[in-house]
Amino acid sequence: HDPEITVICNRDLTAPENTSRDFGLYVRSEEGARSVAALVPRWGVFYRHVIEQILSGTFDAAGSGSAPLSYWWGVGSDALDVSFSSRFDPFGVRLIRNLQAQLRENSFNPFEGLLLDQQGVARCAEDQALTPAEILTMSFLADNVVGALPSAEELVPSARPLVQSQGIASPHKAEISAISWNQKN
Repeated sequence: HDPEITVICNRDLTAPENTSRDFGLYVRSEEGARSVAALVPRWGVFYRHVIEQILSGTFDAAGSGSAPLSYWWGVGSDALDVSFSSRFDPFGVRLIRNLQAQLRENSFNPFEGLLLDQQGVARCAEDQALTPAEILTMSFLADNVVGALPSAEELVPSARPLVQSQGIASPHKAEISAISWNQKN
């Protein structure tokens, strides 16, 4: 643990048998971890969409048809939300809710416009946007991110096989061409 790093974004939720507070967005201090915010999946929205496709005869789990089932549901959909601690800055909550609304309306894309990596190399042009496939296979950090991607040796041993097969250094790049950002109800 780097003592200078106090705000951490960790796994989505804690395990039921684990009562630790080191999940979601939390602040680490001498008193321990204090939860600030967490992603909240709303599986009912997703399942309703799948069931509606099944009932209408348009469900294609294999993705071989003209409209494959997309699992790309983020905070711009109703299937994922953010829960905030009462200690979270209320103006920050308003800002995040505003960004969520813009994502739902497709009026904001965080991966649009000039995007530089930490070496100053342009990874997205001023008049373009990264595709979902390009975002899922990113192997760089943006110039405004402090830190570095870990090497395979820095990972815990149990994570190495997954990162090797699916991670940033994987020879198997995602073949994702029919993904949209948002799913509408």
